[in-house]
Amino acid sequence: MTLAIVSWIVIILGVLTALAIALDIRQRPQHMTVMNITWPITGLYFPVIGWWMYIAMVIGFVTAYPANWWLINKGIKHGM
Repeated sequence: MTLAIVSWIVIILGVLTALAIALDIRQRPQHMTVMNITWPITGLYFPVIGWWMYIAMVIGFVTAYPANWWLINKGIKHGM
């Protein structure tokens, strides 16, 4: 019985994680269209760690943005 309870908790966490990621993607779509589908699916089968990976990707983008902006303006790097 205990394993069934743990299974249901993981399933519920997966659905909640996928919904949270889908809502965030709806507000701010990814640059690569396929990632709009990939991230919510990752939330389904890898609930808590999938959410952490998604947040880490967002933090990495925000952190790298000023350096990328500077490199593009100096002509060292080309824009996407």
